[in-house]
Amino acid sequence: MTRRVAVIPGDGVGPEVIGAAVKILEHLHLNLKFEFFELGFCKMRKTGEAISDDDVEAIREIGVVLMGPVQSPPPSVQGYRSPVLTLRRELDLYVNLRPLRSLPAVKAVHRDVNIVVVRENLEDIYVGLEEKLNGECRAVAIFSERNTRRLAEFAFNYALQKGRSKITVVHKANVLRRAHGLFLAVCQQVASRYPGILFEEMHVDTAAMQMAMAPQRFDVILTTNLF
Repeated sequence: MTRRVAVIPGDGVGPEVIGAAVKILEHLHLNLKFEFFELGFCKMRKTGEAISDDDVEAIREIGVVLMGPVQSPPPSVQGYRSPVLTLRRELDLYVNLRPLRSLPAVKAVHRDVNIVVVRENLEDIYVGLEEKLNGECRAVAIFSERNTRRLAEFAFNYALQKGRSKITVVHKANVLRRAHGLFLAVCQQVASRYPGILFEEMHVDTAAMQMAMAPQRFDVILTTNLF
């Protein structure tokens, strides 16, 4: 059976990188049908919009996307609708999964690094709710119990399926007591249902230090959109 794949080359180096990726996939003879979409600033310069509703619906129907980077225009350009944020929101892509692994053949400061970052993908400061009033700018960060719960459940189920033994929740609840406090509390509730997985929590500044000094201590990192 042929599997359709939406391909978004994007802007900048995107067409070169995605072009190489498509060649590799074609060489593997996986019976894939590639359908190309021109999205991003390149499309906006031609049509006045970076992504259309028709693009979103077509990609939703296909269900698999290979996407390159897209350029964000300068603030002076009005009406830019980010393809990245639009697809995340419209397709409900609430998990941003980022693997991080050292390669034996590549010389590096740290060896034996094998981390998976489970990042929230729809909320936090990235919702883009901002206002400017009387010389003061405000940005709203959104944290919901529902979205945090399903993110945490994904992380713990992923750890079980992949044979991983520890999840570290990275947060700043000592300062953002309500927003990050909710995030941490929900993660703790979910963790209580998975006694076979070691659970720990860590402030983001400490986590950044540990990533630089001893990244091997991490297995799965569960964190907010901003971090």
